[in-house]
Amino acid sequence: NIKNILILYEGQPFQNEIVRISKENFNINTIGYVHAPPVAFPSNYIKKKYSPDKIYLAGKDQHKVFLKLGWKKKELNLCESLRFYKTNKSFDKKIYFPINFRSEKNTLESIKFLIKNFNLSGYKVQLHPASATAAKNITIQKKILSLISHSSSKKKKLSYPIFIGSTGSVIEALENNSKKAIHITENDIMEKYSNKIWLSLKNKKLKSNLYLYELKKKGNLLKLGKKKKNINFFFKN
Repeated sequence: NIKNILILYEGQPFQNEIVRISKENFNINTIGYVHAPPVAFPSNYIKKKYSPDKIYLAGKDQHKVFLKLGWKKKELNLCESLRFYKTNKSFDKKIYFPINFRSEKNTLESIKFLIKNFNLSGYKVQLHPASATAAKNITIQKKILSLISHSSSKKKKLSYPIFIGSTGSVIEALENNSKKAIHITENDIMEKYSNKIWLSLKNKKLKSNLYLYELKKKGNLLKLGKKKKNINFFFKN
């Protein structure tokens, strides 16, 4: 007697298989909610034969991107994020680690570049919860903190959050209370947020694999929720 299936949709093959089984065997209506923040290179969301019947997105820029990925306007709906909420939490003066590092050398070179041009005193390193005890990450953390401790305090102070690798947290920070954010990429094609894809974003290249982001207008990339909602609204339309 199931009429609807709601999926926290990421375009994963197993999710599309759930859609296929639901349609071919039971004629069930499938709804996808994109709970993740915008990803830099959203190829996983290309419309497929067995994609959900309807998609909910938390941002006008996401809506524009999905239209280019093959979705029809009638299949797309906008809503506030049910995962990300407005917060007074400060993201500034922190360096956010990814789960895994592809290139320790690339990361340290970018940190050295920032230290050469700015004063990073007071910055803390935020380990990713999923790999907070990984020996490699702890070693890189110690190296970065050592570089910062030996840096000059005469340069212009920097306070923007610094994100490393593949991450959506940079968008969360910008949509909350960070005026700008710095991104150290390990794979430019997959990780860099391009203003040709995400139209509400300003992107300034500082050097290879190092970018400064700023929003033209808040709420277009990720519309933060104000309070928790009952999920029944997914099934009303």
